Amino acid sequence: MHADCYVRLDFLGKKVPRAGAQIKTVYGQIKNLFIHSLYKGGPSHMVADVDWYDNKGTHPLSGLPLVSKTNDDEDAYEKLTFMRECYPRPLAIWPHDPLNKLMADDPARNYFRVIDRNETSAA
Repeated sequence: MHADCYVRLDFLGKKVPRAGAQIKTVYGQIKNLFIHSLYKGGPSHMVADVDWYDNKGTHPLSGLPLVSKTNDDEDAYEKLTFMRECYPRPLAIWPHDPLNKLMADDPARNYFRVIDRNETSAA
């Protein structure tokens, strides 16, 4: 798996009363890429078939986002997206527990950390 097969996308999530729509950041792994045109001879666009990760908060020490492969989020993004909507920068998805030190029944054992342009969160 190459590091360039992951993408980041921000979109408007569900509307929350008194707060409006919340911007949601999602990370995903590209499974397929293809060119799509609405009609013959029309403009064509690069489309990605993406398996999105669920957001699981942030890591307490590094401040990096935590995600998991299961997509049970009721507000998840669509499977297909235009590549122009994604951020043009590299992402790395790193295992949260690479040495298997967490208990077998700990859900965080299946989490991943997202390294987004090698930045840490600003406080």
